[in-house]
Parts: sequence; structure tokens; C-alpha cells
Amino acid sequence: MAPEDYRFSGDAAGAIAAFNTGAEAWRDALISADEAALDMVGRSISPDRSDPDVPFIEIAWWVNQQLLRHDAEIALLRDLSGIGLFWRSSWAVICSGSAPASA
Repeated sequence: MAPEDYRFSGDAAGAIAAFNTGAEAWRDALISADEAALDMVGRSISPDRSDPDVPFIEIAWWVNQQLLRHDAEIALLRDLSGIGLFWRSSWAVICSGSAPASA
């Protein structure tokens, strides 16, 4: 999928469905890659980055690291939201630069 092929859904249900579709496609790409494909330079489709100049295995490593980092951020926000802390305090922290007094 090229970046211009992606359409934002505008809602959580659509985002989850798009994530699941993308995750399945990424998993299929990794499972189907043999040694030659993993070593292939230019297998990625992002011409404006270094992707065309590095082996696919390096792209796979980088993407997996990004998924881990961003999934951790999402989980943190979900957990903070679940206890009512995030949404109540985030703007106060952003605007003041310090944590608000407890509610």
C-alpha cells in the first residue's frame, strides 16, 4: 500500500479496522519473506526515505521497533484515560508545563 492509497476513516472503529488490515498485511509480508527477500535492497515502497537503499530486514527491524514504541504509548494513554487522569489533566500539563493539583 502506498501512502496515497490510505484513507483516514475519521472514527475509532475505522481506525481499528485499518490497523488490523495493515497489521495482517505486514505479518504476511514478513512470513512470506525468504532469506533472499530479507536481504533484498529496495523491497520497501517509500522512495522519499532510505528504504530503497537498505535491505528489507533493516526495514522490518525498524518498523517493528516503531510498532512497539507506539503501541506502548497507546497503552499508556488508554490506561490513563481509563482512570480518568489523562483527559482531565493533559491540557493543564501542556499549557502550564507542570502537573495539575490532584482533583
